[in-house]
Amino acid sequence: MGFIPHKWFVILHIRESFVNKSDSTQARDSEITKFIDFCNLIVDLGGQVVRMGSNSFPKLTSNFQAVDYAHGAFANDMIDCWLWANCRWWTGNANGASLAAHAFGAPRMIVDQWFW
Repeated sequence: MGFIPHKWFVILHIRESFVNKSDSTQARDSEITKFIDFCNLIVDLGGQVVRMGSNSFPKLTSNFQAVDYAHGAFANDMIDCWLWANCRWWTGNANGASLAAHAFGAPRMIVDQWFW
């Protein structure tokens, strides 16, 4: 999967519209590609990024420096909880996972909240 256990990591959970379903679009949505520089910076600082979310979201491109856990074969509820509990911080837009990470005490950086 590409996850390196001895490195610190952050979670990136960006809700996107489901592929080819315009009726799934919401005001809170964003594009994962807007976070390429964010991921590059985390890697430059010695960490790694784990992209969580639905496997219906677009897959990450090969130049995207993040573990695409959302499309990983190992994704499950137990690992989700472990990631939320052990990340250095959680970054994403307004989605339910922001509450789960917060419940584990992870600091959050919520982005693209123009409607608040």
